[in-house]
Order: sequence, then C-alpha cells, then structure tokens
Amino acid sequence: MKLVHVAVAVITDADGRVLIQKRAADAHQGGLWEFPGGKVESGESLQEALAREINEELNIQVNASRPLICIEHDYGDRKVLLDVHLITQWSGSLRALEGQPLIWAHPDKLVDFDMPAADRPIVNAIQLPDEYLITPPEITDHRSLLNAIENLDTRRRYLLMYRVDKLHTMEHQDLLSLMASYSHLNIMLHYQHHELLSHNKKTLYGMHFPQNKISEIMTYREAGHVGFISAACHEANSLQEAKSAGADFVTLSPVKATASHPDANLLGWEQFAELARGINLPVYALGGVGSIDLETSWNNGAQGVAGISYWSSVIGVEANEI
Repeated sequence: MKLVHVAVAVITDADGRVLIQKRAADAHQGGLWEFPGGKVESGESLQEALAREINEELNIQVNASRPLICIEHDYGDRKVLLDVHLITQWSGSLRALEGQPLIWAHPDKLVDFDMPAADRPIVNAIQLPDEYLITPPEITDHRSLLNAIENLDTRRRYLLMYRVDKLHTMEHQDLLSLMASYSHLNIMLHYQHHELLSHNKKTLYGMHFPQNKISEIMTYREAGHVGFISAACHEANSLQEAKSAGADFVTLSPVKATASHPDANLLGWEQFAELARGINLPVYALGGVGSIDLETSWNNGAQGVAGISYWSSVIGVEANEI
C-alpha cells in the first residue's frame, strides 16, 4: 500500500487559538475535523507543499515555520505520513477558499472535536511546552528552588517534573502547593511521589513514570486518573511499551554525555531522530542538552528538550546551586 505523504500546518492566532477545518463528507475520513494541509506532490519539497497547500486552502502565505511532530498511521485502506509544522509567522487575509468550515479553538479544547486518529498525537504536541525542567533530586531548601522558578521567563510555559528526594511528606506538600501558584508552570509528578497525587489532583498536569514502571501506566489510567502521562525511555523497546501502555509523551535519553551518567551509551542526534520518528508521540530529548539545543531538537523530531542540568541553560543557575 502506497504511503501518502501529507504536509500539515498548525496555525495559531494572536490569542493562541489553533485553526482547524472540517473535511468534506465524501473525502477519506470525511466529516471529521483536521489541521490544514495536503499531499506532497512528486518533485515537491515539504516546505513547498506546505506553502502551496495553505495558500490554496486558506489564502495565506507561510513566512516561517518549524517542525512539530511526524506521524505515521495505517487506516487499513490507506497509510499516511503526516509531516506537521508549527507556523510561526504567516500573512494574508485568511478565508476558506474551498468552502470548508473553519474554527479557531483553544488548544485545551481540541480534544472535544472528532478528528482522524492520525491527528490525535498532534493535539498533544500542541498542548505541550517545548521545555521540560526536572527538579534536582537533592534539593533541601524550598526558597532556592522557588527563586529559580521566579527567574524563569513568565511569557513562556514550562513543564516541570517534581522529583525531590530529601523532604518529609508535609514539606513536599507545601512545596507543591507553592509551585502550583505559578501560572507558567505545568507540574508533572514523578512516580516516586505517587502518594502525593490524591491531595494535588486539581493542580497537577500529570504523572511521569520511570522506565521500570511503564507497565503500571494502564492501571493508573484504569483507576480514573486524568491528566498527561509521560514515560522515561532509553531505546526502541521502552518507546513501544510506553506507547502501548497509553503514555501521552516520553523523554528519550541520553542524547549527549552528562556528568551524572558518564558511562552511559549515548544515542546522539541521528539515532534519536530515527527512534522519535517512528513512535507517533511527542518526544523530549534528555541528557546533556539545553536551550541552545532547542532548534536542533526540533529538526530531529523532538518536542523540545528536558533535563536537570537544563536549569543552567534556561536561567543561568546550576542544578547543584538550587
């Protein structure tokens, strides 16, 4: 069965809303809502196809874009490869040139629309920030961490994995409550603190599972817990396990050398890109990376970058100083 290569655009407006359009009733996956785009023609580059399709459908010009996620999906009667780009700059008078219904939807409302199965991972990628900070496990001082958080750019959103080892239960609770007051943080609770979940359901963004606990993701879902689930992965088998278990996104490491794991087998960007491309989930690059690597990570199939030492590249504070 021939693979249909499709250039897909995620277009946002000044309010952060995302444009979706309804497929014609007689089309494949007809009547469902989708992100704009269309087939890459023979001899056409991805960027050329993206610009042409968006201009033909919506009467606008793509001025700048970056990779967001790549999806391969088999519908049974058709296989598609969706090369999804986030349009960071566009111009023109947007209108539906093909008569298709259009809606501007807030990212957290996209789950309410009936979409083709291949488009669902795109919804997760749109909702996730491109920076995933992990708290240094050895933190013993609330104020030092909160000071670091206050130095983050409040115009941006961040994922923050809460993974602090050396506090008593009530201290964990107090610190989580304080962190929840920062509107630019989406807090993921590391599995080692799952006992704190019941008291923080309304403020947590989700739960992160280490690789050796991926098998428990399905049980967690069946218990009725909501929010995002991330999983730590290091090779193809754990990526597939995380996907099958129902993870919404993953970290993949180590990309580069780290001081904490000097003898680890490194993936490098080439192997990272190969693994990320085939999993159909947002993937954060982890291990020896920082803000300087964001563009490189996007070009190699990543949602963004993650890490403990990443604090230093974001706000100039070393993890061991927090």
